[in-house]
Amino acid sequence: RELLILSMATRPQIGIFGRRNAGKSSLINVLSGQNVAIVSDIPGTTTDPVRKIIEIPALGPIVLIDTAGMDDTGLLGEKKVLRSRQVIAQVNLAILIFTGNFLGEYEKNLMEDFRLQEVPFLLLHNMSDKVPLDPEIEEEITRGYGADIIDFSCKDPHNSEQL
Repeated sequence: RELLILSMATRPQIGIFGRRNAGKSSLINVLSGQNVAIVSDIPGTTTDPVRKIIEIPALGPIVLIDTAGMDDTGLLGEKKVLRSRQVIAQVNLAILIFTGNFLGEYEKNLMEDFRLQEVPFLLLHNMSDKVPLDPEIEEEITRGYGADIIDFSCKDPHNSEQL
């Protein structure tokens, strides 16, 4: 166990952040090629950060960290969000997932946290099979936040190489 913890600590770490049911766990499964993260239609399924080591040809082994939804509520939800926010300080890159061409306060607060902690980040517009990324929204986000955006669908991950 100690060797595994040391091994994870020395590898690049990528955190996956977003609202409940945005597709964070699904993205981990797509990128790893395995069903390592539980996926459910029930919001709030992920309770604690889940780490998975995967191999990316250009980078070598990395650690993906699946986090709880940042919009979780209630006493337990607040604890999940706190643990997820603590992950920001541990990652070398953050992927912020959003859906439906909508960036709300949760996403804006996360981007501000990434900036304050000097964590590079990119945005992933998920579920593009249902609602494609609006070019005007893409331009607004790129101009306003200076972040790269990938239009993606975990159900049809044809552009997973772009990630």
